[in-house]
Amino acid sequence: VAPADTYGMATIYAADNGADVQEVALGVLQNSRFSQAATQYAFKKGVALMQVSSDLNTSDHNYPTNYNNTVFVAGSVADTQGLGQNNPQLADALQRFGIPAGSQAPVQTWFRNSGLTQFGGHAAVVMMGVTGSESVGQAAGAAGLVKSRGLELASSIGGPLTSNEVKQLLTLTAEDVLPENTTGTGAPDYAQPGWDEHFGYGRVNLHAAVSRVAPGTIPPEAGIESPPWFMPLDPVTNPTVPVGGFASARRASAFTYELAYAPGLEPLAQLFTPFATGAGTGPINGNLGTLPLATVAGLLPGSAQGIPPTDPYQYAFTVRLRVTDNMGNVGEDRKTLFAYHDPTLHAGWPKFIDSGGEQSLRLADLDGNGALEIVAANTSGEINVYNADGTPASYFNGGAPFLGAIPAVVSNHMGAPAFATGAVAPSHGGFSTPAVGDLDKDGYPEIVAINTNRVYALKNNGSLLPGFPVAVNPAFSAPAIRTKTNHLKTGFFSSAVLGDLDRDGRLDIVGAAMDQRAYAWNMDGQLLNGWPVFLSDGGNGAESINTPAIGDINGDGFLDVVVATNEIYGGTSPGGIEEAVRQGLINLAAGQAGGSSRLYAIQHDGTAHDGDPSDNGGFVRDPDAFLPGWPVTLNSLSPELLPLVEPGVDAIIADVDPTSPGLEVINNSFAGDLSVIAGNGSVRYTYQSAASGGASLSPGTVVQTAEHAAVGDVTGAGTTSVFKGGVPVEQLVNLLLVGQNVPFQHVIQGWNAATGAYLPGWPRAMDDYQIFTSPAIANVGGASDREVIAGSGLYLLHAFGPSGAEAANFPKFTGGWLSGVTATGDIDGDGGLEIANWTREGNMFVWDTDAPACGGNDEWWGFRHDDFNSGRYGNDTRPPRVITDISSTGATSAGGGNINLSLHWTAPGEDAACGQNQAYDLRYSSSPITASNFAQATQAAGEPNPQSSGASEQFTLTVPGSARYFAIRAVDDAGNVGPVSNNASIADADQDGVPDVLDACPGTATGATVDANGCSQAQVDSDLDGVCNPGASSTLCTG
Repeated sequence: VAPADTYGMATIYAADNGADVQEVALGVLQNSRFSQAATQYAFKKGVALMQVSSDLNTSDHNYPTNYNNTVFVAGSVADTQGLGQNNPQLADALQRFGIPAGSQAPVQTWFRNSGLTQFGGHAAVVMMGVTGSESVGQAAGAAGLVKSRGLELASSIGGPLTSNEVKQLLTLTAEDVLPENTTGTGAPDYAQPGWDEHFGYGRVNLHAAVSRVAPGTIPPEAGIESPPWFMPLDPVTNPTVPVGGFASARRASAFTYELAYAPGLEPLAQLFTPFATGAGTGPINGNLGTLPLATVAGLLPGSAQGIPPTDPYQYAFTVRLRVTDNMGNVGEDRKTLFAYHDPTLHAGWPKFIDSGGEQSLRLADLDGNGALEIVAANTSGEINVYNADGTPASYFNGGAPFLGAIPAVVSNHMGAPAFATGAVAPSHGGFSTPAVGDLDKDGYPEIVAINTNRVYALKNNGSLLPGFPVAVNPAFSAPAIRTKTNHLKTGFFSSAVLGDLDRDGRLDIVGAAMDQRAYAWNMDGQLLNGWPVFLSDGGNGAESINTPAIGDINGDGFLDVVVATNEIYGGTSPGGIEEAVRQGLINLAAGQAGGSSRLYAIQHDGTAHDGDPSDNGGFVRDPDAFLPGWPVTLNSLSPELLPLVEPGVDAIIADVDPTSPGLEVINNSFAGDLSVIAGNGSVRYTYQSAASGGASLSPGTVVQTAEHAAVGDVTGAGTTSVFKGGVPVEQLVNLLLVGQNVPFQHVIQGWNAATGAYLPGWPRAMDDYQIFTSPAIANVGGASDREVIAGSGLYLLHAFGPSGAEAANFPKFTGGWLSGVTATGDIDGDGGLEIANWTREGNMFVWDTDAPACGGNDEWWGFRHDDFNSGRYGNDTRPPRVITDISSTGATSAGGGNINLSLHWTAPGEDAACGQNQAYDLRYSSSPITASNFAQATQAAGEPNPQSSGASEQFTLTVPGSARYFAIRAVDDAGNVGPVSNNASIADADQDGVPDVLDACPGTATGATVDANGCSQAQVDSDLDGVCNPGASSTLCTG
């Protein structure tokens, strides 16, 4: 697992230094434009792109493998791989799954798609390997031999082989896997004549591929470049779609090409219908034809009508490009796409941004207009703000994205040919999910987001706050101190969190970094006293990749910071994913832990808590920086299964234990029990993980991995529940016995928060893994219940009611991996609830719902519960809505130069337009009141107690005659303040600065100087001799 920038730079380096083959045995954390451009750059430089399918027995999309022009490599194994004597400690337990025990069973087939690789629409070839890494290593070797043969014969074949020619040679000479090839012990993988999702074009036949490298037998080139892989296309709004790509036959004098479509993920060859043809004598690049999408949709019942799918691939279809040269050689490419019209999409959506949406979207009223904007921080280093209709918000950075700095891993190499020639634009890093909060309580929120090693704090207009960005201390992770057992890194994986740690009335910024430190800054960019904190229990060094939770868990009135690390205690290095899975299952069968990790609770003042300055600065471990009883030891079945991404898991905070007042922490180590932990560090109870209760190596057990939990009251009856994804143990068995295909179903779990028992109807079936994500909880069905809104790696966004039943008009279809948490709110101010999410593939969606914006939508409304990313259930971070209609009536003189008047406005609510806010802050001034001078205006006394949202408010008051303008904002019970309202004013018809009600001389000439009664000298001294008219009195004349 690697950052996208690291992969991109390695790819560019290889291409610029003449590499012929790239072996990619990894997945990147982000789908960035930079990593995509680096991949395309290497392709154009002739590098054969051999890339791993990944290792998790699914068809979700691994990056960079999901880019164009890569060769997706999976593994093929014997049906008996891992059986019998290979796992004697598991023999008895495995019989519960119908798997033979005892001695090794005889091999009946070598064609099982290995459970430690993957499959899907992008599949190209399989090699004989157990893991994805083994398989792609072999494939890279095969590509190297093909490339070498091309170099050896370059003079006779017309030059070295291109990247696409290597792909054509390996795929089109592969040994097709047929149904009769796959039978044996266990369930076979589906196979058919020709291409299929488990074996692609088949098992590489290296002899055949090398033999085709000869004059007159090298296939022509074929590539579909657009639409992107797995793109959802709307057949109603776009009945035709251009298909772009390339066709070439550089070893022949002429060629023809044909584009064709067929319904389904793996249609048979005879089912394709041609829709475009062409011919040429030289390379063709660009538009190759126009796809009749509406016709395709007619072959997929329900596609054009928007009927929610029951299967992720229900609306899939395939586009195939075949190029035939004048010597009869054929080249081929194919791509999986989707046809679906969704009538519930909000106007202006979806948007394709061609960059990963691994983060979560935020909905917030940045400009104080009463509607929530969409804040989108992406993996290409951009922060965008969108209006409800999908247009960029012009007030934010002029409508352009805010860009992060070019990270050092890129900026240190700007002289590389890829950059010097302009072929690849430099990376701007990648942002994590932003926190949004009003740091200075001025009514307008700031955006705080992490990018690589920096923390950015932006005003609502997109400009940086003074003192930002701030960064980690590079000394904590200097290369000289990094070792295999002290694997620290410079930068962040997690998101920033907001909370007032020092109780100064302003929000502070907290982040946990991969240098094993937790940091806290104030809004001026200064480190808080006692921070950073070294997160160590005395063991080997390891990064923290987790977003902290913030809440007062010990009841002392100060916020505490709770965060995990990837430290491992008591574990042994497993020597690979296969052995790690085996050991984890052995531990599960024996009811024992394979090691443990640590969860920390940090005092609000960190290392300063003990008053000893000698251990401040973050260089040494200070146990007094942690709450008594912390860190907590969390056991894990296999804490070293996936490097970097575990064993630490994001913790959350909620009051779930009815036997004890106050907040508890809910957390698990990777492959450990989900536990409720008290403020003193004691484990109160754990949550059920099997039908019988506790975890065991038996069917029905669910293993808690890197999914995140959410808490909410789904019935509205005041009873909280906990929801979280999980991995069924049957899937782990498939990761060990990689040729067996034990039936399984991904799940999302739901528990009674107070007892830890599964809720009726839960666990509920899901489509894929839910790694690094949690559900949201909101009312999207329109009734009084709230739904659990959950996505996964396979396309569908579900909404499950309290009993686990799917809500009407769900699931939503996206065509991509939903790793972000769904954001909920009213983006257009119409009183209805909208929901928003985006995919790793770069498609951003906003849907309308049948539910009102108010009523049950303060449960778990997005990533880490709230806009501060606090992870604390019940934390109120949404301010009241702006008041836009304050007006004045009935102004009369109160004597003594004072004025009586009444002010009127509509109550805004507490959370945006929902509920009832706590108080009003009403100000008056002699000049117009704005957000920048609101604090300097005079506060009125005796403001009325607020009524419910939408009620008509009236306030009668007496003010000095100098008071001309009035503005108000609402304050909720959490101290969140709304934006400053419009100005109400007292009438002054002649604009002389004296209200009409006190103006003794109406109609004063424009610009004239007047006295306190509104009279100019000409009005009280007609001949301007300095003597007042008879009966007149003024400071402008005498007599």
